[in-house]
Amino acid sequence: MSAMGRYFHSEVHIQSPWHQVLAAFWQRYPNPYSAHVLTEDVLYREVTPSNHLLSRRLLTKTNRLPGWAERVFPAHLSRAVYVLEDSIVDPDANTLTTKTWNLNHNTLMTVVERCLFEGDRGRPSWTRLRREAWICSAVYGLARPIQTAELPPHLHGNQGGSSGKPLPPPPHATPTVTQRPALLVCWQRVSTKGAGHHVSCEDKSLGLVRHLCSLLLSSSHNIITVTEKYAKFSK
Repeated sequence: MSAMGRYFHSEVHIQSPWHQVLAAFWQRYPNPYSAHVLTEDVLYREVTPSNHLLSRRLLTKTNRLPGWAERVFPAHLSRAVYVLEDSIVDPDANTLTTKTWNLNHNTLMTVVERCLFEGDRGRPSWTRLRREAWICSAVYGLARPIQTAELPPHLHGNQGGSSGKPLPPPPHATPTVTQRPALLVCWQRVSTKGAGHHVSCEDKSLGLVRHLCSLLLSSSHNIITVTEKYAKFSK
């Protein structure tokens, strides 16, 4: 991450037991409060010998650009953002760890977010959530407004990097997910039209999913090469 990167963090306590928070996490979409999330596809899922659940999902999101960005960037710039989400569930430790990052628009901005949902052993009816985000833009003259505009609402007031605090490095991709051949278990599509909505072969997002899967199924590809090839494919 460049010197212009920004780091944000927050910690909240959720008044619900960890198993309920975990169930809610898998059932987040579709919902009327997240209309910007268009689709959700499960690319990979595995239960390891150590009883950890590993998952990789592809999310399609859309966000309106700030007014100044509408004037600066070309009108044909895609508003769809493709986001990969890796997650690890450890039922013995009562933890859910997620990492998300954008696959396209990397020349404009890169956003990496890490979340840790952890059951509170002292208060079984509570769950602790720690969020971290790394935001970086290399656009000359626009890096600061882009990074500021993209600040997640729940992280306002908890920032480092350019504010003078040390900038921790972003988390690496989960080795157990990205450094082995990915066995495709299923494609599960959830859209704003409701679970089970039929998606035709002409659906562009489904085509992107298939392209990603073809890369992930190759033992010679790790997350770096997959991201590089996907960036070329999505332009």
